Amino acid sequence: MFGALLGTLQRFVAEDEQLSSSEAFTRRSDSLRRAELKAQEESERLRQREREERAEKRRRDLSLRARIAAKAEEKQLELLFIHWTEHQSKLSKFLRTTAEPPIYYIPANFTEEMQKVLDDQQKDFEEWKKNRREELTKYQKDLTEWHLTNVEAEIERWNNRRNAAKLAVSEGTEKGSEEAAIGEGPQQHIEKVQDEEDEVEEDFMADDDILGVDQKDQEGDREARGVVEYGTADDDAHVR
Repeated sequence: MFGALLGTLQRFVAEDEQLSSSEAFTRRSDSLRRAELKAQEESERLRQREREERAEKRRRDLSLRARIAAKAEEKQLELLFIHWTEHQSKLSKFLRTTAEPPIYYIPANFTEEMQKVLDDQQKDFEEWKKNRREELTKYQKDLTEWHLTNVEAEIERWNNRRNAAKLAVSEGTEKGSEEAAIGEGPQQHIEKVQDEEDEVEEDFMADDDILGVDQKDQEGDREARGVVEYGTADDDAHVR
């Protein structure tokens, strides 16, 4: 009986070896490998499209927030300009002493010389207003361009941080990957690495602030390009 059982097992082994070497088995194995490869390529294509959509969404969000920030700052500067123009307009209607601090006054009776001083002051005010208007218009135009340029810089920083984190994950999983692949199977190991990379993507999308631009960098850039300022009542607006 044992001999019969052993013979049966040997026959099964022989048949299995014959089947493995058959053309049909080879074709079926090739088909399975091609199907698995195609599935992996499709999975990677979908993952890449998702990453691109995330990056594009971030770019749109940053651009929108940048334009809103620029418009808000433009409005603040416009209100400041209106306020200071009204102030200077009122002062131009007064005579002032030459001694410091100046005293503004309106005499009871005007001489021709006093009237000429007032007329000159009014002309100076109109020239001041025109120059400040031109400076402010140029500055407001530069604001939007600066904010949008800052968007590109922030996106580049964000991509660099994301790539560095993904590289760290890849290097961490690469150590001992051969043993892991043997224990889990190649496909399971690939999926594990992909899941860890996806977690990195999700963490950056969830935790990273859309306008996470270093405020010190902003201030330095703004000082470099110049800021419209308005001084005391006796000072003209100027651009540093």
